[in-house]
Amino acid sequence: MSFWKNVYIALKLFFIFFISFVIILFMFGFFFGIYSTFMNLNPEETAIQNESISFPLTIFSLIIASLISIVFYLNLRAKALAYERMKEERKNELEEAKKIQEEELSKKKAFLIDKCKPIEKILLNFIKKYNYTIDRLFFFRNLSSPEERLYRLDKYFKNRDDKNLPYDANEPFLNLKELVESKINENISNTELVEILDHYRRQELEVELMNFIKKTNDSNQAISNYINFYGEKAEWPEYIQSLVIALNKKYSKQFIKEDINEIIENEKKKLKLRHFENKLKENQGISITELDKMNGKEFEEFLADLFEQQGFLVEKTPISGDYGADLILKKFGNKIAVQAKRYEKTVPNKAVQEIEAAKKYYDCDEAWIVTQSKLSRASTNMANKLGVKIIDREELQKMI
Repeated sequence: MSFWKNVYIALKLFFIFFISFVIILFMFGFFFGIYSTFMNLNPEETAIQNESISFPLTIFSLIIASLISIVFYLNLRAKALAYERMKEERKNELEEAKKIQEEELSKKKAFLIDKCKPIEKILLNFIKKYNYTIDRLFFFRNLSSPEERLYRLDKYFKNRDDKNLPYDANEPFLNLKELVESKINENISNTELVEILDHYRRQELEVELMNFIKKTNDSNQAISNYINFYGEKAEWPEYIQSLVIALNKKYSKQFIKEDINEIIENEKKKLKLRHFENKLKENQGISITELDKMNGKEFEEFLADLFEQQGFLVEKTPISGDYGADLILKKFGNKIAVQAKRYEKTVPNKAVQEIEAAKKYYDCDEAWIVTQSKLSRASTNMANKLGVKIIDREELQKMI
């Protein structure tokens, strides 16, 4: 109970006590006046009688007023306790109803996932193909409880026309919904399809994270790489949950979610300072003309350092059999194939074709060509058509 509520009750009790005391005194005075009139007492006798009973009457009035106040307080307290019991019972009823609802939702979800097993490959391919869309699809992922998430999703979908869904690939999503319904002979809601995709996405995420942390024997380094790679997604609940599972499989120490949150905060601070330090050191004022003097291997090494300073995880491909990519960059869940071209003349069409092939081979999201030279007009046109990003001499000079 708050301080001001206690003050309010104390003032109320004092008011009741005071009014009771005044009323009782008034009543005794009134009846004493009637008694004096009935007994034909003269004023002198009335004054003597009044003086003799005034003190006992005051004490008696105080006692009666106190008893009335106590009874009022006990009644008030009984009502408060009854209200608290009613609240507690209502809370228990709601929790029980929520538990039943969760069990029903869980059973329905398990039933639908079981029915989707024959088309599991289709769902996984959809997730892989529309990964960015799926991440946007689960925009209610960080709500406090599953039932709240489902409630908000249902409300969201009901308030919008299916043709105006809030993500890029609304048509593929709706096509998938129709396909799933035709395959399992069951009508499903948008929300239920989200839950099914979420289930498979979590499975894929656990495998992805397990492969990710296999590369180091240091758990802190694994978490640092995880933060650098996933960016803001690193703090999403299901990512952390999947990371905990992967870490506990890999390392002898058993992690819990709270451990991960604490380590993530510490690693974020370290990464921030490291990136700040790298920014202060970056390239020590190297000029574009110095890049012209490098050979191909030196130029690749230079770019690897440059991108690392910008917060990318950098993987170097084999010197022979690189399938057209020299570097693989990873950041914020994005995977980029990079071809480094240290050319004296303009970069030809062949480089664009090679990096586009490398993008598919390495299963990347983007393809970049980085050169200290220029691309021919034909190469530029082809790159624009294929969606290959060009960092030429002018852009590279800005970066360094």
